[in-house]
This record gives sequence, C-alpha cells and structure tokens, in this order.
Amino acid sequence: MAEIKREGEKVWLDLDPYYPPKFKQPVTDFKAIAITLKTMGSKLSYEHLMGISGTAFRFQLAEDWCPSSPHPFCGFNCGQVAWKALKLNNVSKTYQLTKKNAGPVVEEIIASIEKGIPVVAGTEETGLIVGYINDGKKNKIIVRQPYSNKGDEPDVIPLVPARINIFTGVHNMPDNQNYLDSLHLAIKLMNMENADGYKSGFAAYNYWISSLLDENQLKKLKRIGEAELSNQNAHIYYCLVDARECAAKYLAMLEKVINDRIHQHLMQTIGYYTDIVEKLQNGMQNIVWDWEFSYYV
Repeated sequence: MAEIKREGEKVWLDLDPYYPPKFKQPVTDFKAIAITLKTMGSKLSYEHLMGISGTAFRFQLAEDWCPSSPHPFCGFNCGQVAWKALKLNNVSKTYQLTKKNAGPVVEEIIASIEKGIPVVAGTEETGLIVGYINDGKKNKIIVRQPYSNKGDEPDVIPLVPARINIFTGVHNMPDNQNYLDSLHLAIKLMNMENADGYKSGFAAYNYWISSLLDENQLKKLKRIGEAELSNQNAHIYYCLVDARECAAKYLAMLEKVINDRIHQHLMQTIGYYTDIVEKLQNGMQNIVWDWEFSYYV
C-alpha cells in the first residue's frame, strides 16, 4: 500500500517508489494500471501488460502519422485484449465522470485514496488521481499527469469529466494459455495489413519507410507543420523502442514459466529483440522532438 500523506487540507499518496525513471513507459494506460496494481500488492508489471496485450509486438501507423498510432486502444485494440486476459473487469469499476454521477464517484475516489490505492483516470492519455483537497467542496483532486515519472510533483486540478477506473481487487497472474495466446497474437499483428484505419505490421513499416523517402509524400504530410510532424514521428519511434524493450523483457519472463519445448525458440527470439532494441536506440540520435526542432533546421 502507498504511504498516505496529509498536510492541511491536502491528502495524497506518495507513489514515487512505484514510478519508473524519467522518460520511461510512454504507454500511459498500462503505466497507470501497473502502478495502481502494485500499490495493491500485485506482481504484474508494465512489461506484463505490454506483452500479454500484444502491444510489445505491434507496430501500426496512421496515414498522417497521427501520434495515436502506438496507443493500445487505437487501431487493433490491444488494451481490450489485456483487460480480457487478466479479467480486470472483475477487479475494477469503470465510470465516465459526469455532473450527475460526480458526487457518488468522488466518494469512491476518496475511499480508494484512503485505502492507499490511486485511481486511474484519463481518455486519450491516462494518469492517476493520487489525492484530494479536503475543504468540504470536493471539487479539486491531486493528480500525477500521464507522462509524470519518478521525482515529478503531483498537480492540484479541478475535477473534470474523464474515464475513471477504481480498482477494488487484485487479479490473478496470467497462466500459460495467456502467454501462448500473446505469442500467437504477436504473429497475427505483424501480418495484419490494416487495423481499424491504421496500417499494421510489415505494411505499416513499408508505408513509414516509403513516406520518409518520398519527397512528395513528405511535403503532403508536412502540411500540419514540419516541427509537429517531426514530433509525431519522434513519439511513434520512441514508443516503438519502448515496445521492443518490453518484448525482450516479456519473453524473458515467459522463458522462466512456459513449456520447455519452446525454450530454445524463446531464447533465440529474445536475442533478436535485444538486437532490434540496440539498433533502434542507436537510431534515436536522428529523432527530433518539436522542442529541439529549431536547433536542427
């Protein structure tokens, strides 16, 4: 359970021991869920969620390089796969916060904080409600923003409509069938050409490469602004590095628990992913975020 801190009207959880280092775990939905479950004693990790859902093995790309491309709930819905595999619906309650249900839901949020359990909240990206202001009005909460990492201070913000997940119990860890299903899914995702409006797998890689090499296509893509397009590309690339790092770590976990008959194949595949990660990390020197853009043009 996370340590509960109180200072005047502020009540909040110290979650720093559960957070990754800065600039790690960019898939904020899974980061928030993993942190929450850890405060409840679960051994489930971010890498578990990335692997069991297929996100660690997936690559997809919108035609306009939309930064939603790596999101686990966009395109092929990997987030849904994780929820089903881990039966997370059985241990959480989901709300879409509105003016009508705000009162009762706020009471549940406060009860969860008082138990030492943060509340998952967000839509496009997901952060954590880690505390509240006890001034009698119940209209302000203390949050760790989606891209918050170890050492970052929480923010006090007004309570706003969002998707809320309040966890009430700890799931069972994946079994061998879940692990095997995730490996079959990895193959399926790389051979899937389209996923709900996104190019997928090898087709997505080919489109990304051809767009980078085609001046006319790049000119068309740059209509949103060259710096913004560069930032979208950087985000997609960064999430790809993270995904493949998770794939190597996830397969290493499987190697310890899954059938001996595929041990040799797993070890070989871990080696491939480790090599991919090294090459991708070397390529990071060519990636330009929007805040760096003026230094490179």
